[in-house]
Amino acid sequence: MNRKQRRAAARKEKTGLAATPGMAGAHADIGRAHSLYFSSSPGAGAANDGAGRSGSGQAAGRQAWELVRRRLQSNPSSWREALVLASKLATGGKTEDALNTFNDIVEFCSEDADALANVGAALNQLGKFRMAQDVLIRALDLEPGMAMASNNLGSMYLSAGRPDAAVAHFKNALEAQPDLVEPYANLCAALMQSNDWDQAKIFADRALALPGYTPRFSPMLRQVYRAICDFEGLGKLGDFWQNCEHIETENLIGIFLGSLVYAGDRKSVRRFRDLVDRWARHVEKRAAGSPLPPRARRPVRAKLRIGILSSDLYNHSVARFLIPVMRDYDRDRLEIYCYTPIRRPEDPVQQLFMASVDKFTFIENLTHREIAENIRADDVDILLELNGFTKGSRIPAAAYRPAPVQMSWFGYPFTCGLEAIDYCIMDRFVAPPDESLMVEEPIIMPSSWLCFGEFPDAEITQGLPADRYGRITFGTLNNPYKFTPVMIALWAEVMNRVPDSRFLLVRAQASSQSLRRNLSEEFAKHGVSADRLFLVDNKQEKKSHFSYYNDIDISLDTYPLTGGTTTCEATWMGVPVVTLVGESFHQRLSYTMLMNCGLEEFCTFTPEDFVDRAVELAGARDKLLAWRHGLRDVMRQSPLCDEERFLFEFQEMLEQVAEIHGLRSEGRAEADGGAPGGQELLPPELGTSAGLEDRAALTEREGPVSMGMSGEGST
Repeated sequence: MNRKQRRAAARKEKTGLAATPGMAGAHADIGRAHSLYFSSSPGAGAANDGAGRSGSGQAAGRQAWELVRRRLQSNPSSWREALVLASKLATGGKTEDALNTFNDIVEFCSEDADALANVGAALNQLGKFRMAQDVLIRALDLEPGMAMASNNLGSMYLSAGRPDAAVAHFKNALEAQPDLVEPYANLCAALMQSNDWDQAKIFADRALALPGYTPRFSPMLRQVYRAICDFEGLGKLGDFWQNCEHIETENLIGIFLGSLVYAGDRKSVRRFRDLVDRWARHVEKRAAGSPLPPRARRPVRAKLRIGILSSDLYNHSVARFLIPVMRDYDRDRLEIYCYTPIRRPEDPVQQLFMASVDKFTFIENLTHREIAENIRADDVDILLELNGFTKGSRIPAAAYRPAPVQMSWFGYPFTCGLEAIDYCIMDRFVAPPDESLMVEEPIIMPSSWLCFGEFPDAEITQGLPADRYGRITFGTLNNPYKFTPVMIALWAEVMNRVPDSRFLLVRAQASSQSLRRNLSEEFAKHGVSADRLFLVDNKQEKKSHFSYYNDIDISLDTYPLTGGTTTCEATWMGVPVVTLVGESFHQRLSYTMLMNCGLEEFCTFTPEDFVDRAVELAGARDKLLAWRHGLRDVMRQSPLCDEERFLFEFQEMLEQVAEIHGLRSEGRAEADGGAPGGQELLPPELGTSAGLEDRAALTEREGPVSMGMSGEGST
């Protein structure tokens, strides 16, 4: 008797039922449960139970759950129908009901590895990592060689930020079934997070060659090829926009940041906006299916309660912009409540934030609705969402509108598409000239839209690199996923017009042989030989990346996704950054940094001007020397480093928003939405995001591909 036969016999002995019962009854019962769950109008009536149902809806939900539970108890093989229902409940925002059914499947199908592997995948998708881990380990105990369970357990570890643990399980899945695409695609993501790009390239190529490959796997492979500038590999994946049609709407959130490189001209920017809208409507529909209960009226408070939702509240580039606010905010005017899924108890920045703010809540292992419930329970007045579509984002929680006013701020340089996010904090330089590109209403700060404070006091070497090496060095510290063939062609044209010049790239990916080969081949197409390219892995050399600016005369920016933090760091080290400016948010990041420093001379608006300006600067040795030792003071005196000024303007902005929305009124209005009457919040005098470079293709990805039943809401 084999394992399946033994499990079937055990079920028969336990339940007294045949292992393959007639399914008509199961279909009928679970179909009736479906009708009970979805027939009641969400949020109707005064006695809402907090899960989007009125009193009558709550009773119907209880009846439906008991119906499914009885069916599973009497007939465990009906778990497939129950799983499809639970997945629909989760997709529809009825998370508590979905979890109840998942738990029932685990209880009554405890000897069925297939059922447990599917439930584990669904729990992982909900963000219930610990529950998913327990269920998937139980599935592997039953069937140690089960490829689906191994893949799904690896996916759980990958989602939870454990790529090292994930790799072994994906390889176990491939050992069991070498022709499966899912483990190959997931290995790509895990290896990239482990900084092993060459191995990721090998598995990406293998996945692409498998008979079971379809465009829905393209996001993970695309990230590998973009990270190593494998433009030939990207071509084999096919058209980006057509591939997006094959990606489940729920999973689009994972591709948005890395895909901004495809939004270069006006037409593609509009197309990208439509893609974001597709995701946003899906998330809003799910949230509407399970709305939060009405907000309780409360007496006026002396202090505004500000919520900050971010995965980057630790020693991270984004946290740099928050330090002036967290450390020095006016505690007589504001209370700050933080929410983060990342727990770093030994991290000094997280310790600083925890000691500074009024409340600091960890939200790992919570569903998006549960996060929203926490924010609502804390009675937050204004919620600041700082991730957008970057790694660790919990932005779907904002779709439930847990706070009466919600804003996005500097985490992601494009619209997030959610109507529930009222505003995007900007300045006049970063704000797109065409406001229709944003769903959020721009709030224009009087000066800069963010503040760095000060960078490390890294030493600037005397003189110019050109004098030390006898030739001009162009370069960049931008992430290679932002490189495009068009931009490399422009860089090559600059180098061809500055004889004997060289190009220095400093990134961790520089250790990748694939990246070195691909960049050499791409530059060679335009007449620049490999001996003029220098690629350095600063992590391998264990040197501060700031020190490498002492070897660069002029930094050449990327486009359409421009630099942000890298532009400011280069300026801090006395290196001019030549940037190409576009009309969309993500095309104006360097522009706002430079303009806030009064460095209009480095900003260009056509490819021809970009090349001409870089060549012109290369010939202006006296200017380069003056900037080398003067740009740091220019930056120090700019709004980018004026913490006191920024904090004053930021707090005043919050107060104005509070007044406009009646948050200072007795028993504030319960209606949510944008500023009434289209009132202007701040004068449009002096907008975008930075801290972006290290949150890119290596850390941002589509969620791992789980395996199991297909059906609405399941993977």
